[in-house]
Amino acid sequence: MARWLTLAVLTLGLALAASAQEQDQPPADPQPRSIPMGEFETVLARGMAEGKVTVIYFTADWCGWCRKLETSAFVDPDVIRAAEPFVFAKVDVDEEPQVAAIFGAFGLPSFYMINARGELLDQRNGYLTPTDLKQWLDESAGKALAPGVFQDALLTLTATRRELETMEPGPEADATVVKVVEGLSRSQRLGRAETKQALVAAGAKAWPGLAACLEREELAIRAAGSDVLKASTGAGLAFDPFADEPTRAEQVKQWRRWIDSAAVLSD
Repeated sequence: MARWLTLAVLTLGLALAASAQEQDQPPADPQPRSIPMGEFETVLARGMAEGKVTVIYFTADWCGWCRKLETSAFVDPDVIRAAEPFVFAKVDVDEEPQVAAIFGAFGLPSFYMINARGELLDQRNGYLTPTDLKQWLDESAGKALAPGVFQDALLTLTATRRELETMEPGPEADATVVKVVEGLSRSQRLGRAETKQALVAAGAKAWPGLAACLEREELAIRAAGSDVLKASTGAGLAFDPFADEPTRAEQVKQWRRWIDSAAVLSD
């Protein structure tokens, strides 16, 4: 009996100690006060690695609607709970203009939703009420492996790369190059490196078309065309896709003169 009582007391003591220890533990972390957000590349890589949908939020210090959004929808408890299956990245368009150019995100605030393969699933522009944002997140939960809207565009680019290999210099080649650069300027990640490589491999045949991209109104196309042209030619000429129009026009003239002189030397 004494032995049984000792065992019972020991068991009760251990239980009480465990209970006291649990009470001494700090409480679990409360729900975040706002949707957690991180740096673009880190968050996107995490989303793709963990099989989650990434939401990219574009903003700027001067954006009044962004401030309203951050003090209403982002701190709403229901929205925070709806955001738990996602990872969020915050991009300041003034600090990261290249990222903004790739997505064409210049109307603020803007949201871009990316699946786990790096393809664009959906986007929203303008201020979202807490109800609107929660509804969008609820509708998009579980879509990490859903096909992105650029899958068809990717197939088109694959076919276009074959055109690059067989094209002859001239207006049709220029149009083909511009079409490929338009695809590169979009936000899809799959196939971008291979498409750029195909443009570079096309060599001098692609240069006039790439120069035409430098004159386009769309910043993303100018940036993509400039990147490929510099990689393809190896020339040290400048082109700033963010510069004002007169500056860009002068830089394009220099590029066209260089391309013309290179063509003469190759004849």
